[in-house]
Amino acid sequence: MGVALRFLYSDLTNGYNNSTSGNSGEMKPGWTMAADVNLYYHQPIDIAMGTSYFNLGFALKNLGGKMTYNDYTKNFIPTTMSIGAGYELPFDNYNRLQFAIEADKTLVPTTYSKYGNTVDGSKSSAEYPDGLPQFDNYGYSKLSSPNGWWQSFCDAPGYTTDEGKVVSAGMEEFQEVRWGAGIEYTYNHQFFARAGYSHEHPTKGNRRLFEVGAGFHLSIVNFDVSYTIATASTNPLNNTMRFTLGFDLAGIKDLVNNKR
Repeated sequence: MGVALRFLYSDLTNGYNNSTSGNSGEMKPGWTMAADVNLYYHQPIDIAMGTSYFNLGFALKNLGGKMTYNDYTKNFIPTTMSIGAGYELPFDNYNRLQFAIEADKTLVPTTYSKYGNTVDGSKSSAEYPDGLPQFDNYGYSKLSSPNGWWQSFCDAPGYTTDEGKVVSAGMEEFQEVRWGAGIEYTYNHQFFARAGYSHEHPTKGNRRLFEVGAGFHLSIVNFDVSYTIATASTNPLNNTMRFTLGFDLAGIKDLVNNKR
């Protein structure tokens, strides 16, 4: 089990206030605190070719307060729930292959603005025809983060497509889940080659991405690189490269003590 803490700070205007509506519209830097909570289960399984491993992971990411840039609008940060599983298969003492799947859901509630902006919030307790809550901008800003996390599981109103197909509320909730699958080849626990695909529904962001990557683990240093290919060339994540450099702190300590 692991916990990560972070401080978030964002200044969209670089200290410049372009508001002409008085203090209520003044732009300010936004900040909040957030945390990740994750669980990881690692089970060895003996097979004819050696020891294989079944891995299971669960994470709640960006659990924290809301972000505001003025005294009126408060925005949810992208709290996410993730669950994944993988199976690591050995071929011999040097070559291994791992298969993994993952599902993510953003725990941010849907807002449905029927009345527009109402400063006093007098109409923020209206309801959908099917009884689900809806909010104007004021009510959405007043909704607390924990309430928003729970509401994100049952707030999809459903919709009708351009072709006239009716999508139920339950189906829309299912569409909010992003799916991913990947495969990784490992040689001698030092060289890694990876490929994967993630799918997000077109009405929920349309992030449908292929990704390939490689990694090296040399003594106390880990280095990884990945390249993203989007299904649509207009996607801002298309042709994105990412680099990660990591250090094994326990390995550095052993190195200093001449144990490596």
